[in-house]
Amino acid sequence: MTLFTQAPTGCVAPDTLVSTSRGLRPIVELGDPNGQQWQLLTEEVYTDEGLRKTSHFYINGYQPVKKITTRHGFNISATHNHRLRVIDQAGNYVWRRMDELQVGDRVVLKKNTLGAGEPVKLKAVAQDNRALSEPPATLTPRFAEMLGLYMGDGCATAREGIHIAVTKQDPDLLTYVESLLREIWDEGRYVAVEDHAGCWTVNLTDYHIPRLFEANGFARPSGNEGEGAEEAFIPSAVLRAGRTHVAAFLRGLFEANGCVNHGTITLNSTSRRLIDQVQVALLGLGVVAAVRSLPEQAGSFGSQTKYELRILNRQEAARFAQEVGFISRRKRQQVSDLDGMSDHGDSIAVPALSQGFHADSPGLMNEVRQQIVEPVSSGALTQQLVRETVHAHPVLENSRLARLVAMDAVLDEVAEIEDGACLTYDLSVPDNKTYIANGFVSHNTTGTMVNTSTGIEPYFSWVYYRKSRLGLHEEQVPIVKEWYDSHPGETDLPDYFVTAMDLSPEEHIKVQAAIQRWVDSSISKTCNVPNEYTIEQVSDLYKYMYELGCKGGTIYRDGSRDEQVLMLKGDERAEKEMAKKSDNGRVAEEKVEQVSTPHHVYPRPAKLSGVTVRRKTPFGNAFITMNTDDQGNPFEVFITVGKAGSDLQADADGLARMISLALRSTAPQNRRRMLELIIDQLQNLGGARAVGLGPQRVSSLPDAVARALQEHYFQQSEVKQLNLPMNGEANEPEASTLTDHDGSFKGADMCPECGTYSLVRAEGCRTCLTCGYSEC
Repeated sequence: MTLFTQAPTGCVAPDTLVSTSRGLRPIVELGDPNGQQWQLLTEEVYTDEGLRKTSHFYINGYQPVKKITTRHGFNISATHNHRLRVIDQAGNYVWRRMDELQVGDRVVLKKNTLGAGEPVKLKAVAQDNRALSEPPATLTPRFAEMLGLYMGDGCATAREGIHIAVTKQDPDLLTYVESLLREIWDEGRYVAVEDHAGCWTVNLTDYHIPRLFEANGFARPSGNEGEGAEEAFIPSAVLRAGRTHVAAFLRGLFEANGCVNHGTITLNSTSRRLIDQVQVALLGLGVVAAVRSLPEQAGSFGSQTKYELRILNRQEAARFAQEVGFISRRKRQQVSDLDGMSDHGDSIAVPALSQGFHADSPGLMNEVRQQIVEPVSSGALTQQLVRETVHAHPVLENSRLARLVAMDAVLDEVAEIEDGACLTYDLSVPDNKTYIANGFVSHNTTGTMVNTSTGIEPYFSWVYYRKSRLGLHEEQVPIVKEWYDSHPGETDLPDYFVTAMDLSPEEHIKVQAAIQRWVDSSISKTCNVPNEYTIEQVSDLYKYMYELGCKGGTIYRDGSRDEQVLMLKGDERAEKEMAKKSDNGRVAEEKVEQVSTPHHVYPRPAKLSGVTVRRKTPFGNAFITMNTDDQGNPFEVFITVGKAGSDLQADADGLARMISLALRSTAPQNRRRMLELIIDQLQNLGGARAVGLGPQRVSSLPDAVARALQEHYFQQSEVKQLNLPMNGEANEPEASTLTDHDGSFKGADMCPECGTYSLVRAEGCRTCLTCGYSEC
C-alpha cells in the first residue's frame, strides 16, 4: 500500500549542499536521480537539533522554484511550498514557505554543521611505462591542500602534468609547494621551478596526473579564454571527505587567491559556483562570510563578473585563522594583526528579540542592565555581545535570543527573490522534520495522502503550539489557508477537514483496525485522548482494540508528560507560557522570589576573582579560598587543611564542594541569601575539641569555614575582647609550653587514630594528646 502522493512539502535544487555526517553532499548525490520517486535512505544529516537520520530520498521532477538571496549572499533555490525557518516580527522561530517570504524577512542559518566525513579512495588510472611514480590511493588532507592551490592558481595539462604559480612575495611558500608535491607523488621526484616576472611556476611533469584528476572529478576546464578560473569549484570528493579535508582545501585556495589587506580577509573569483561553495563550507566550519558581485572589468579574456567573498568581521576572522589559516609567513602575519577590522555584521535586527533579551535581565546589577539596554536601543546588539553577556551572566542563558545564539544560528535578511525552474529533490527526516541545506534551516519532505502524514495520522490541529529548543511558538497548517484563499467568502471548513483532536478515541482505534487488517507486522497509530481520561477508560480502549483485531496500539493522554511538543491553542499551560510574551517580545511582569535551587547548575566562568584566608582549626591551619562572580556574589569555595590524600583533606574537599554546588545552583541574585543559610547551618558546630578563646574560639572545621565566609561577605562591627588570662590559664604551664596562643598544639602531626593534629613526641615516643594513641 502506498501512502505517498506526487506533492511533497517542498524540494530543493540538485546542487543544494546538505550537511551530513559524511561531509557536505549535493542533494542529488544522496540518492539515485534516475531511480524510483521514493527511495529508502539512512543518512545522518545535521538539523537545528544535531544529527538525525533520514528515511527517504525523494525525486520531485522539474518544478517552478523561488531563489532567495540574503544580504550576506547566501542563497537557496526551492519549490514554492518548501519551508525555511525564520524569525518573525514577534521574535518567534517559525516555518515560512518560499512563496510567502518577502524581502526583509530574517531567515535562520546554522554554523558548525560540517561533519567528519568519510575516507575517500581515489579512482586509479591505468599505468604504463611512462609512469614515473605510483599515484596516491586515498584523498589525504595534504592532497586536498594541493587541490586548493591548483584550483586557485594552477593548471594541469595532458602532456606536462601539474603547474602551480607562487608569488615572489613568498619564497617560503615556494619551498613549501615543492616539498608538498614531492610528498604526495614521490619523495625522489624532480620538481622544476620556472622563473617569471612576479612569480615562480612549480612544475611536476607526469602524464598520469591530469588523467587522475579527470577520473576523480578534480580537473577544471582548460582553455585560452579564462575558462579554468571561471569554472573553478570544490571537488565533490573533498566535500565528502569532511571537515579536515575541506579546511585543508580552503587553506590552499585562500593562499593562492586570498588577500589580507584593508583590515579584512577576502577571496576573489570569476566562478560563482566556487564562491557559493566556499561560503557554505566556511559556515560549516563555523565561519560567516559575505559575498558580493564586483563591477565587470575588462581583462585578458574580455569582460567578466568577479565575485568577492569577505570574512564578516574580526570575530569570524579569528575563527578563520583557527580553522583554516594560511600557509605563507607573510599572510599568517597579516591575519594575526587585523586591528582595523570591524566587529559588526551580526547585529540582531529583530526588535522583539533584542528587547526580550533586556526584559529577561531583572535581578542583574543596574550597571550590567545599562550595558544591555544601550545597544538594544541603538540597534547595535550583536550575537557576539549576546554570547559574551550570557557567558558573564548565566542567568540570561534561557532567554530566546541566548538560546538562538547558543544554537550557533546566524540571522540573515532576505535581499532578493527570483523565479525560475529546475529539477528538484528532497529528504524525509522523521525525527524533527529538518535538515541544513546550503546553511539554511530547511523543512524536510513528508509523503502525503489526502494531506495526512506518511503514517496514518491526520494533522494534530489546524492551529497549534509547538515547543522547540527556542521555546513555544504558534504554527498553522498551510492547507487551511490555501483552501480559504481559493474559497473567498467562506467562513467554515468542509466536513472532510478533520484533525486528530476532532476524532473521538474510538474513531482513532477504528482507523487503526482498518489499516492493520491489511498489513503483516502492524503499523503504529496514536489514539489521542483528553487529559481527564481515567485508567478505566484507557483500559476499555485497549479492550476495544483487541475486539477489533488490532495488532498493536498507542494511547497518548494529553498533558501526561512534563514536556509536550504539541499543544492546542487554549491549553492552559500553553496560553500561560505565551502570555509571558508581550507584543514586543518582552516577558510580562511576574516576579518570583527565588531563594533555592533552579533546575540546573550555572557553568563556571573561565576567570573568577577571590581571596584566600588562613584560619586556625582544631586540626591546624586551614586555607579557605572564596571566589565571587562579577557582581560580587559568592560562587565557590575551596578548603585546604592537612595533607593531600588524608581523610581530613577529603572531608574538607567534600564540604567545599557541597557549599559550591549550593551556590552555583542558585540564581546569582539569591546567592548571598543562600550563603546566609549555609553559614547558619555550619556555625558553632562542635567537634572533639576546640581551639582559641572567647570570640576567637573555633569549635570545628565547619565552624572555621562559616566564620571565614561570614567575615568576608557579611562584615560587621565586632566587640573585641581583651587578650587577658582566663580561668587560671596563666597558671597552667602545659598550655604555654605545648600550645600556640590560640590553643593548637605546637609542632604536632596528624594522629592516625583520631585524625587530629595532636601527635607529639613525648618521652621518646609519639603520642596523641587528644585520644591517647601511642606508637610505642
